[in-house]
Amino acid sequence: MGRRLSRTAGAQHPLLFIDASDIPPPPSAPKPGAAQALAGFANVMRAVEATPLSELALLGAGRSVVIAGDRAPAPRDWNASGMLDDGAAVVPLLLPARAAARLRAASAGRFLLVTGRTREHPAGTAVEIEDVADLREAARTWGATSR
Repeated sequence: MGRRLSRTAGAQHPLLFIDASDIPPPPSAPKPGAAQALAGFANVMRAVEATPLSELALLGAGRSVVIAGDRAPAPRDWNASGMLDDGAAVVPLLLPARAAARLRAASAGRFLLVTGRTREHPAGTAVEIEDVADLREAARTWGATSR
């Protein structure tokens, strides 16, 4: 027969969360079509040696990375400028507080090629944007020069 748990919070049994605002947000799941949408950019991503988003957590904070993916808006409570999805993982994108208007405008595109640094974030590893390009434009340029 099962026993009912009867412990109450105390010095030896601290509370994990005081209320719902203390609970960290769940990680976002990749969109089912993101990998297919990025398949046309595989040559460019290989050429720039883009790191798969699923490997970012293994690198640790402060590492310089090049990543690519399909951008989506971040949930309001995530304190991020957007989310990048490559079909295998989703990571928050962070804009520096004093980011130039050009960087802010470029980071609002759909398919992004991002150079940045890994940072700790409540939702896991995030990338602070240092430079960003439109992945579609990079693919057109790369295709014209590789012929």
